[in-house]
Amino acid sequence: MEKIKVKGNKVFSSTGDGENQREFESNLSDYKMLWSFSKQVDWKNNFEKLDSIKTDSLSSLSKEQTVQLRKEKDEVDEIIHIAVKNNDKFVGIYSGDDSFSDMIDEIVSYGKDFVLSILKNNQSAIDELKENGVHECFFYTIPYPFDYDEECKYDIKKSASDETKEIQDKLKILESMDFLAHDYKEHIIKEAGKVITYLKEIEKDNIEAFQGKEDDFKEYYKKFNDKAKYANKALEISPEIGDKYSDLDIITIKTQNIIDDYMKSKNISDFPLDFSDFGKEYIDKFKKNEESNKNKNKM
Repeated sequence: MEKIKVKGNKVFSSTGDGENQREFESNLSDYKMLWSFSKQVDWKNNFEKLDSIKTDSLSSLSKEQTVQLRKEKDEVDEIIHIAVKNNDKFVGIYSGDDSFSDMIDEIVSYGKDFVLSILKNNQSAIDELKENGVHECFFYTIPYPFDYDEECKYDIKKSASDETKEIQDKLKILESMDFLAHDYKEHIIKEAGKVITYLKEIEKDNIEAFQGKEDDFKEYYKKFNDKAKYANKALEISPEIGDKYSDLDIITIKTQNIIDDYMKSKNISDFPLDFSDFGKEYIDKFKKNEESNKNKNKM
């Protein structure tokens, strides 16, 4: 029976029945924090929300929890890597080293039961993975420990101020387009002014201006950019404008992220994550079990 030994000094077997299989499943269950994270994130249904998940992970996890979560993921990654690396059934799901790593992350994101099915070479699980595809990349949803260092934290007030100037600059260009209808330009300028107001509230750190507005912003971004897209068409007949901007997307993903990040930094989140069950007591117990497994394997 093949044995898989990983960093945490746990011994896994991906084949066989009875006691060895039960021990294998029990060992896989030890990674409780990782399975909680994968369940809450629900990556296969939320991969388009990567930026939101990253921001919420950083605000919901302590530095110590991030270290623990990465440790658990690294160990499970290694188990999967050893089990599937020479399995022809996975050909076509990945195309190179980076894609192979992304595929392993995708498998982890589905949770413990799916990982177990993959390790058992379950064809229906492999088919599900093929059908859904690999999305880049579940790994990015977990913060790095250095993300908690002061020098890595960006100044959100300065970002809001810079974005305000950028929007105002684009609105001046829009105003100069004589071939666009006056009423249309006035409407876009008025609507963009609402966003500028919120960016200025960030500069003032006025959190009350954002209470209860999470869903409003999502709908607003979509409606605004649907209407503003005609300004981009103008670039086709005014190529000189393209010297500075390749488009006139006035409210960009960067604008959205600044507002979203500010709300999440104040615990106003559209993607709440809860890791209260995985504090110091959980981490200490995990380490203790790891030491116990080391001693067993020496015997």
